[in-house]
Amino acid sequence: MGDFLAQHLPNAGRVILSQISSGSKIPLAGVLLLGLPYDASSGAIYAVVIFFMGLITSWEDAATNNPIFAEIVPVKSRTSIYALDRSFETMLASFAPPIVGLLAEKTYGYKLGDGIRNDDPKINQENAASLAKALYTAVAIPMALCCFIYSFLYCTYPRDRERAKMDSLIASEIQNIEMESSELVTIYSQLRQFDPEYLDGEFESDVTVGERSLVRK
Repeated sequence: MGDFLAQHLPNAGRVILSQISSGSKIPLAGVLLLGLPYDASSGAIYAVVIFFMGLITSWEDAATNNPIFAEIVPVKSRTSIYALDRSFETMLASFAPPIVGLLAEKTYGYKLGDGIRNDDPKINQENAASLAKALYTAVAIPMALCCFIYSFLYCTYPRDRERAKMDSLIASEIQNIEMESSELVTIYSQLRQFDPEYLDGEFESDVTVGERSLVRK
């Protein structure tokens, strides 16, 4: 899907898809955590919501991040950028469990121990609701921020992509010139064995011109 949108909207297709993916997590997580009843008979509905959530909300890396990195990052730096992206995302994700715990206990009234019966259905249901609200907060705010940050790519991505194409073209031209100059020098050194006096006057000037053009590049 990312490739399809990139063909029709080269400057915005992948960004739009990533915003759809990250933005859809907010309502789907709301339905899953806050909208559905806490009832064992609702298992089929939970399964449907989880299926669509897993299907739609996993497009950022495969359809946007990795392809854009492949387009704008030089080959020699690509491995480092991929590793940095993974490590940065994992580092941020590691803060989620303690944040959810603090939100559930301090903000949404999750009740812990100290004489509270763990088998009390009412308290368990209240704790489940508190935990669901904390989880939703930990999902909705980062996803809204993520969707907003992707908006900057509308300005930076086209410019970075064109610059990467230009750098690749320049590197290719330099490589071609170096190969041509190397071949010219090799031919000159081979032919000089047969007629050195003629080549000193004619062929050497061609080599000099090729080397000068390489220096100017």
